[in-house]
Order: sequence, then structure tokens, then C-alpha cells
Amino acid sequence: MLAIIMKKLITLIFLICLYSCKTENKTNLSTENEVEEKEQIKKTESKIEIKYVIAKSGLNYRKSPKGEVLGKFEYGENLKIIEHSNIFESINDKNKLIKGEWVGVNINKNTVYTFSGYLSDKEPTLQYQNKKDLYKILLPSTYRDYENDNPADYLNKNWIALFKEGSKYYTNKANYKIELGESECSGTSTKTIKTENKTLLFIKDSNIKYDEIYHQKIDKNKIWPKEVVVFKYNNIDYKIRAEGKFISPEKTLSKKGSDFYADVKNYKLYISTNNNNESLFLEEESFKDTFVEILFVGDIDSDGKLDFIFQANRDYEEERVILFLSSYATKKEIIKKIDEIAIQFDC
Repeated sequence: MLAIIMKKLITLIFLICLYSCKTENKTNLSTENEVEEKEQIKKTESKIEIKYVIAKSGLNYRKSPKGEVLGKFEYGENLKIIEHSNIFESINDKNKLIKGEWVGVNINKNTVYTFSGYLSDKEPTLQYQNKKDLYKILLPSTYRDYENDNPADYLNKNWIALFKEGSKYYTNKANYKIELGESECSGTSTKTIKTENKTLLFIKDSNIKYDEIYHQKIDKNKIWPKEVVVFKYNNIDYKIRAEGKFISPEKTLSKKGSDFYADVKNYKLYISTNNNNESLFLEEESFKDTFVEILFVGDIDSDGKLDFIFQANRDYEEERVILFLSSYATKKEIIKKIDEIAIQFDC
């Protein structure tokens, strides 16, 4: 009798141990799956993708996937995808089935959602673009009417203003007014964009946040041929090197104030980081009493890398500004030219 009781007791203990092992394994497996899933989400969220809107009439963005419409992205606009919702949908557009996912896009520190079926990795051609889509940057300056068109008409409150207050730079919603006038030189109608603050540039980019912008003091705003300028940010050394040909010997350079000027041809600027391979990012064949100047160095798009604004007037009757951002650069690039604006004020 005692032997039977002991046998049953041993069997019971064995079953309890077996159940405990299975439960523990199941718990460990569940925990491992949860960790793996969280890591996958983390990887997805940390990977920023650049996409372009290819819907010709624009693309709505919403408060949540399939939710309330908050606004519209324009055709050709570049977007940073920061989140994948894993909510997929198929839309019938003129008897064509468009498949896509609702993805998250950052607008001024807020995440909005748009349908990826109308996004592309490649920037669309200008074939279907309106003239206003050609402008990605504007200056607080005077623009002439031409064929019933004026660049100032395309600036709106959704644009970003990069401006200076005291010794600091900020980005915020464009704040401006338009003043009508007439060119004394040509007699054509003009529109002048005026601001109350020291606006350096207006940028059409919904990815840029409203915030104080990191910037670096520019000790040398001109880089002559054979010269090198270095900027350091987030443990990255940015080296900008200039090439070009002085038309007159260097020793005959005239001095104007504290600056030196020279006639230069075949001018080129190269950039590299941490002594890696350099790449050409700006070149001009010739100038007419002008030269390239650095206007701004800082982190406009808040990606932890430097961005640059250059003035590159080709003659004394032109105001030309070029914006380079790091967040749109490919793997082989350090910075990418976003746009340039050139204003002629000749007679």
C-alpha cells in the first residue's frame, strides 16, 4: 500500500515539474517575441525614408490613418516617412487599383498620416507641376512681374522662415506682408516680400520644425582657390576646399575694407567629412565683380548634421542664394542642393 502511495506521489511531482517547465518556456518564448517585436518597431521608426508626392492634384494628410483630413501635400513635395502603421488599403482611382500603407510624416513636431500609394522614391518630373512648385526657397526681396506671374505670389503661411533674433537663429511659420510697387528701371510692376524680423530665407519644406536652430559663427565667409575651411559639429569635421584660377596674379589682389577680392574662373567647392572622400557640390565658370560667400552654417533640418546657405551672385546685378541640406543627401553625398533663387535687378 505504501509503495502504491509513493508511486502516485512521484508521478504527481513529475507532472508538476513538467508543467512548470512548459509554462516557463512559454513565458520565455513570449518575452523573447515581445522584445523582438519591439526591436523591429524601433528599427522601423528610427529609419527615415524620403518620398515624393506623385498625386497630380496633391495628397491629403490626416490626423490618424483614414482619419480627419488636416491638409494637403503638393505634387512633387518631399516627405520624411518616420512611421509605418502597418495599416494597408487598396483605393480604386479611375478604374486603377492603387495599393499602399498609411505612413506617418512629421510636421512641426506632430505626426500626421498619408497614403503611400501616391508616394515615390524618385522626384517626379516637372511635366505636371505648376510654376509655384518650382519654388522651394524665396528671399525677402523685390520680384518683378513677368507674363502675369510673380514668385512672391507663391509664398504662403505654410512656408518656413529662417530668421535671426539677436545672436540666435530660429525657424517658424512665415510672417510677412506683400508690398506692391513699380520698378524705376524697367517700369514693370513689382511685389516686395517684407518682414519685421531679420529673415534670411523662406523655405517650402514641411519637414522642418519650428525651433531654435543651431548655427556656427562664420569667421571666413569667402574661400579662395587653394584655401580650406573646417567646421566641426557632433564630432564630425566638415572640410570645404576651393579650386579655381586667378585671372590676375595673387599678389595684385586689391583690398576693400578687411576683405580681399580677385577675378576667379572655373571655381569649384568640394566637401568632405572626417577626411573621407570629398565630393564637388558647387561650381561656377566665371564671375563679374562678385564671388561666392557663405551666408549660414548650422542644422536647419535638425538631423544632427550641418546645412549650408551660400550666396553665389554671378554678376553685380544679380542676387542668387543656394540652400544645401544634409537630410536629403544620398549615401554618397554629404549635403544636397535643395534649390536656388536668383533675382535680377538690372535695367
